[in-house]
Amino acid sequence: MLLSLLPTSGVAGEQTPDWRLNARIVAVGLPDVAGVREVGRFHVGGPIPANPEFLMATREGRVLDSLRVLVAVGSNFGAPPGDQAFEVGAILSI
Repeated sequence: MLLSLLPTSGVAGEQTPDWRLNARIVAVGLPDVAGVREVGRFHVGGPIPANPEFLMATREGRVLDSLRVLVAVGSNFGAPPGDQAFEVGAILSI
């Protein structure tokens, strides 16, 4: 599937385009990463405007800022589990 996303050349000897990705590393060494997702924007009219505390968490620099990335990891980073019935893990807002 990855190969189908690469550009194809119609003429022999034609040069393949050079793609560049601007990125920065924000975290390394996270244990057992299970999921990575950008928070993104919340839909207008959803439950957020009705809950002022939750709405404040979506502001710039806060835990649910739309530009942040949520990362699910398989560690509590030394903290005791909140409930012994569940596996350890955490959701990080980076």
